Amino acid sequence: MAAPLLALGGCSRKGGEDPLWVGHVASFSGAERAAGEHTRDGILLAVEEANGKKDTRDRPVAVLHADSRGQLDQARHEAIRLVSLNKLVALLGGRDQAFADRLAQALQAYPVSLVTPAAQAIDGLEGVFSLDAALDFRGRCLARFAGDRFKGKKTLLLVDNRLPACPRLADAFAAEWRKGAGRSADVRDFSGDKNTPKISEQLEKSGAELLLFSGKAADLAAAGKLSLPVLFGGEETEWRSLEGLSDAPPNLHAATVHVTGKFDEEGKAFLKLYEERHHQEADFNAWRGYEMMRVVTAALRESKATGAIGLREKLTKGSDFPSLTGKFSFKEGRAVRPVYVVKPRGTTPEQEFPPDKS
Repeated sequence: MAAPLLALGGCSRKGGEDPLWVGHVASFSGAERAAGEHTRDGILLAVEEANGKKDTRDRPVAVLHADSRGQLDQARHEAIRLVSLNKLVALLGGRDQAFADRLAQALQAYPVSLVTPAAQAIDGLEGVFSLDAALDFRGRCLARFAGDRFKGKKTLLLVDNRLPACPRLADAFAAEWRKGAGRSADVRDFSGDKNTPKISEQLEKSGAELLLFSGKAADLAAAGKLSLPVLFGGEETEWRSLEGLSDAPPNLHAATVHVTGKFDEEGKAFLKLYEERHHQEADFNAWRGYEMMRVVTAALRESKATGAIGLREKLTKGSDFPSLTGKFSFKEGRAVRPVYVVKPRGTTPEQEFPPDKS
């Protein structure tokens, strides 16, 4: 059994002043160790910030970290163990949708809410709060951007239906794209196995002028350089993998809620502090960790909640939660916040879409 790591960042405890506990499940070993550690580092800065601001009536906040070892079943096990053995007010985690869904399902029998950075494609899960914009909105934003930026009208959509987030975004893109005069959207399954035709072959046969690829980064990278505009509709973690490629095509774009050029003053202060503390720039894992924890601490401070039920009510009904790019609220468990269309490693957006409040 993996032992949780206790973090009481920025907390000067007085006798009898028990902290409000928050759990965090991530990978602290194996191939995803660095991602988990950077997320934890972001969380701890937010804990330190919150405990430094608390007044005499507020209880400090503390975090229990548990190692998922990069395995879905282990993540579920650790989530249940944390909520069963500790009086948690919330759980943080879910680097991608698969892990977020596994954590959410584990918590359905408990009042503890899950705050996750991952996009949510599955409806009906109680107590799940995603810091990503709704997939439908991201899909519509990509379609509107493509319509404004590119002349082509014939689009090929290659969609990995094994990943629930991918078809949901692609469906929204296709519906929005087809609203334009003369535009067509050819939607095809792309599972990436040995029997799936190569991307280049499908493009040649389709005669497409634009490609939306909604799947895994490795599958798109394997296609090599593509001459036509490419929109990436996969998960945020996959997009960041593409960004890390030295030969990422310049005609590649994606929709995200994070771009450093749009960070507000508090977000910029976080970037500066993180670099001072860790002697490296904060990556998107650190951004997400900081955001998750700040949302929880802000909700606790404003609502004066001391338990999981009160915190969930505040997250459900409240507004003006802090993010790196400004205030936002939740609607049906998804963040209502701006979406930015960016190029790989872009620090300023190619186009910005205001929050969809409809």
